[in-house]
Amino acid sequence: MKKIFLLDIHIVFFLILNTGIFDMAWADDFPFRAGEKMTFEVRWSYIVAGEATIELLPVADFNNLDAYHFLFTAKTSEFVDIFYSVRDRIESYTD
Repeated sequence: MKKIFLLDIHIVFFLILNTGIFDMAWADDFPFRAGEKMTFEVRWSYIVAGEATIELLPVADFNNLDAYHFLFTAKTSEFVDIFYSVRDRIESYTD
């Protein structure tokens, strides 16, 4: 289940990066602002299997460059924890 769960997160991240929104980086009309957060409920048929979030944190200094700071988290629900627990945190920077 963990591989499928992480694959879903990577697909969402890939789709976001390939939409072309980063071509206008640092423009006033950039579609995202620091503090925005998307939360996804992960289901396995009728069972809530977990939750995944993507959050844009404030712009950070990364190797002397201003970079967007993304935080991805994924965790399984208490019920699914009995079988397989997931507590993932991925931080990503892009300029």
